[in-house]
Amino acid sequence: MRISFFAPGIPKGQPRVRAFVRGRHAGVYDPGTADDFKGAIMVAALAVIPGLPRPIFADGPLRVECEFVFPRPKSHFTSKGQIKPTAPVWHTQKPDIDNLLKGALDALTKIQMWQDDCQVCSSALLKRFTALGEPSGVQITITAIAS
Repeated sequence: MRISFFAPGIPKGQPRVRAFVRGRHAGVYDPGTADDFKGAIMVAALAVIPGLPRPIFADGPLRVECEFVFPRPKSHFTSKGQIKPTAPVWHTQKPDIDNLLKGALDALTKIQMWQDDCQVCSSALLKRFTALGEPSGVQITITAIAS
């Protein structure tokens, strides 16, 4: 089985948990800065799997391919709105690609795309800037791997 979809938005990585101390008690919390993007992933995934029993991939190994596409800054464009020849293709700034993947896997686990994200044994990840007229977001493809 193979499922593929595009989730629009500006890719955000899963943030590190933050620690705090109140009086004599310590705790941790998720700052929630990636919640909007994770929500976009959930909405896009649910749109391609309506009516399928959950979890979609109940067991077995999975491959997840993610192509994270970031919007270009204004400095990448000429005064005529074209991409400069010197503008980079690859997005080499933060967020780190492993944090982007973690956020995507968490979102897909929450909607029961699979039993547990430990089923993901293989991945292919890209992080790049948009082409002219292309929307930002993430293209995700999930494939069951023959055991």
